[in-house]
Amino acid sequence: MSSASSPLSVPISLRAIVLLLCLLSQVPFAQSTICYDVTGLQSEAFFPCEPDAEVSSCCYPDDICFSNGLCSPSPANKAKHPKDFYVTPFFWNACSDPTFQDPKCFSGCFNVSGNGVKSCPEAGPNAYCCYGYSGCDCTDPSQVVTARAGSIVTTIDPDATTHTLSSTTRTHAPSSTSTSEDSTQQPRSQKPARLQIHRKTKKLALLQMLRKTKKPARLQILRRIKEAKAPQSQLALELESVGQF
Repeated sequence: MSSASSPLSVPISLRAIVLLLCLLSQVPFAQSTICYDVTGLQSEAFFPCEPDAEVSSCCYPDDICFSNGLCSPSPANKAKHPKDFYVTPFFWNACSDPTFQDPKCFSGCFNVSGNGVKSCPEAGPNAYCCYGYSGCDCTDPSQVVTARAGSIVTTIDPDATTHTLSSTTRTHAPSSTSTSEDSTQQPRSQKPARLQIHRKTKKLALLQMLRKTKKPARLQILRRIKEAKAPQSQLALELESVGQF
């Protein structure tokens, strides 16, 4: 009598395959799609500039990504806002490395409140000024940092709303090809930098930042928060209820 295969062998194999596929569906295929803000917390507000890379800087939708980790609003993005809405030509926002130690992450302005960055060609090549709520001075060496030369990587899709496995970027080719050249075309101003307050930023930390500024600047900051989408506007109402302003 010849031996026959067990009638359960095929069904068991099929079940094993189905189980394996289910497990694989739970594995994130692109870890770099996770962006972390300057507090080290995961943020869904930003999108990776290089979603397929091991490490990537992150910017807002419709922002231009530069290879040195800086972001810049695209011409189309600027056209949606008042002329003086963006005080600085560059911003540093997030990175897929939560420690910001990777060279693709811009980390030169951790000691400054605010995320604006201005180019300082008079201070040397690849020199930048960390634009805090009180502005910045390129002639003050303590406010100037040096970064890698930056070139355009891509532009985040303006319609990006969720983090998916597919690419969330599109190419863009404005006239400028480097962060230094682009910055010279921007007007200088001493107004507070654009606020990009993350949902998980603690209210106490923001209050400590605002206490360092004069009252007129605080009022302008609150106005800009109110102009932004929720939950920033809700945060502004909470700050007002504290009675600090």
